[in-house]
Amino acid sequence: MTAFAIVGLVVLGIGNASTTNGANTTSPEPPVTYPIRFEHSTNSAPRTAVPRPTVSYPVKFDIPALKQPAPTPSVSYPIDFSALGGER
Repeated sequence: MTAFAIVGLVVLGIGNASTTNGANTTSPEPPVTYPIRFEHSTNSAPRTAVPRPTVSYPVKFDIPALKQPAPTPSVSYPIDFSALGGER
C-alpha cells in the first residue's frame, strides 16, 4: 500500500511540474469563431445576382414506345413425332 502511495505522489508531482513549465509561455491565440466571413475585404467586387434556371413542372421525359410482345406460336393440328424420326 505504501508503494502505491509513493508512486501516486511521484506521478502527481511530475504532472504538476509539467503544468507549471507551460505557464511561462506566451498567451495562446484567441479562439476562432465559425463561420468565417470575408465581407470586410477591401478588394472585393460587388456581387451580381446569379441567374437561376427556370423549369416548368412537371418535367416530361421522352419515353420510348413499348415493344409489342412476340406472338407465341400456336399449332392447330396434331404433330406426329414418329413421322419426324424421333422416338420418345
